[in-house]
Amino acid sequence: MGYSFTFKFSENDIDFSPQTGYFFNYNKFLLNEFFNSTDEEMITIMRTYEREFGNSAFKYVLKTYYWGWRHGDRTLSNVQKDRILSIMPALLNEKAKQTLNTIKEEAKYRLGIEEVIDGINRTVESYFRHQGKFYSKDEIRTIEDIYHIFLKEIQRAKSLDLLGPFYVLDNNETAEINQISKYIVFTKLKKQFDQIEKDFKTFSPYMKFVKRGIFSAEYNITYFNIRIDLTKTVFQEIKVPEILVDEIVVNSRFKKFSDKYLANELVSINTDANKAILYAFLNAHELKIFLDQYEELSNLEREVNMKSSFKGEAGNLNIQIQMKPIKMLKTSIAKSISKIAIYTSIATMLILVVIRIKLGPLLLLSGAGIVVFYFNFISEEIKLVKHYKTEIKKYGQQQSTTCPPGQ
Repeated sequence: MGYSFTFKFSENDIDFSPQTGYFFNYNKFLLNEFFNSTDEEMITIMRTYEREFGNSAFKYVLKTYYWGWRHGDRTLSNVQKDRILSIMPALLNEKAKQTLNTIKEEAKYRLGIEEVIDGINRTVESYFRHQGKFYSKDEIRTIEDIYHIFLKEIQRAKSLDLLGPFYVLDNNETAEINQISKYIVFTKLKKQFDQIEKDFKTFSPYMKFVKRGIFSAEYNITYFNIRIDLTKTVFQEIKVPEILVDEIVVNSRFKKFSDKYLANELVSINTDANKAILYAFLNAHELKIFLDQYEELSNLEREVNMKSSFKGEAGNLNIQIQMKPIKMLKTSIAKSISKIAIYTSIATMLILVVIRIKLGPLLLLSGAGIVVFYFNFISEEIKLVKHYKTEIKKYGQQQSTTCPPGQ
């Protein structure tokens, strides 16, 4: 015996609209038409049932109809349900067919809306998700290298392919949303380029400021996932290629939704750009404070080790300064040389005493230990002198990048 289900039908069972979000249940629609058939329609259904499933099945369903279904009982077995569902599509009246066509068109329209929004979203999101993967291994040596990255991004955007699949949209409609996707990508790229250019124009004038010492600076561009060693980069004025964004004209049946999505995206782009400005700490004032602090400490003739990170609109600028005064290093060398001279004098005197007094073997052994200690000490001091000389050479040179002319 098949398990029995109780179906309670209402208009909501077959309702579907983009506004309410109800999804059409085709089987319930067919059963609803079956239970609401006229007597004439039910005769046709029953004859078809008998022809398809035999006299025995017909007698059983007829009994169920007269004893239950005609009195409002909507209980039927799995077998009965499956058999009714199999014959009803061909027996629908004209009104039911019209209703079904209307519902199908509404369902296709809703699916079309989803394809428009999802297609644009997937395409744009995929473009920027892969953006940082193309340049992470690139070595940036000149500002011109960044300009070439800009050009590559523009070319990538021009050859942007729409991501499907699409079951409802036709070729003209997919072409339109592809243009919308490109428009959004180009708009975001222009913002990125402008932010990178602004960061460079902010910190470039300050890259040539260290009088002596070791200066290192690294700028990380978040969008492209690249790190630029500014101490090894040849500086020149950064160039940003012009991005010409063609106007888009949308005339499809989904114009209302694509226009709304585009408007929301443009608002989101501007909002993100404003947030980047709000949270950025890379500005001339902050850099000047940092450098003034360096100048103040360097004038005190003391060792300086400073690190700082500045968040820009498009990335982070990390600066480190290490400086040891030359005078301090020369003093350290003089101290080491003095120590070597003093210990050499002491060692010489001890050797003379041992020779003249002719001490026993035990004292000779002790003297040998002192000589070993002396040579170890002298060796360490000589290493220190060499180290200090290396640092004088290191910190006595100006370590900086080349700043744009006129800065």
